[in-house]
Amino acid sequence: MPDWNHWYKRRALASALAMGGAIAFPFDYAWSQIQSDNSLGTQRSIVISPNQINFQSDGGATRDTNLFHSFQEFSVPTGGSVHFNNTANIQNIMMRVTGKSISNIDGLIGANGTANLFLINPNEVGLRHS
Repeated sequence: MPDWNHWYKRRALASALAMGGAIAFPFDYAWSQIQSDNSLGTQRSIVISPNQINFQSDGGATRDTNLFHSFQEFSVPTGGSVHFNNTANIQNIMMRVTGKSISNIDGLIGANGTANLFLINPNEVGLRHS
C-alpha cells in the first residue's frame, strides 16, 4: 500500500517552496553543507558563509525572469538560513542538487522580494516523519 503520509509531506514541501519568501522547516537531521558544483561555468553559484550556519548565495544563471543555481550539496542546518540574492525582476529561483546526498532542510530559506523558490533534488529532501 502506498505511503500517503510521506507523499503528502513531499507535496507540502514542494508547495511551500513554490510560494517563496522565508520558510521555516522544523527537522532534526544531520546536515552537510551548501556547495556549488560549478556546472554553470562563469555563472556559477557563489556561496558565502561567515559562520557555517548562515549562508548567502550570489551569482547563478539568469534567463529572462528566472535565476538558476546548481549545487553539489544543499542542506540548511538547525537554526541556520540560506538567503538567495536576486534582482527585482526575478520571479523564480530554481535550485538543483547534482550530488548524491539528500537535502536536509532544518532552517530558513529566503530570497529578495517575492521570488518563488524551487528546490530540486532527485535524491530526496529530508523530512521528519511524525
